[in-house]
Amino acid sequence: NAIGKIEQFLQSRTRSFHLVLKDLRNNRVISLGQKKTYPICSCFKLAALMALYDQLENETELDEKIIIPPSEFSSGSGVICHFTSPV
Repeated sequence: NAIGKIEQFLQSRTRSFHLVLKDLRNNRVISLGQKKTYPICSCFKLAALMALYDQLENETELDEKIIIPPSEFSSGSGVICHFTSPV
């Protein structure tokens, strides 16, 4: 089945993962992988992209600078953990 293939694919390429899929047609939720807390740095890329598309759709000016305070920084879990200077 497709879910088994997705899980097998992820297991062959990473040591740990947790993926939750929701079918918006019937609200069925499928959870794959280990249920534990993960840093979510890469997930913010998706939210930022969605916000960008929303702004483009609404013809919002994109020149506004947004400052993220150090208290909101995350160390990440991928290559970003190996940086020695602020990103």
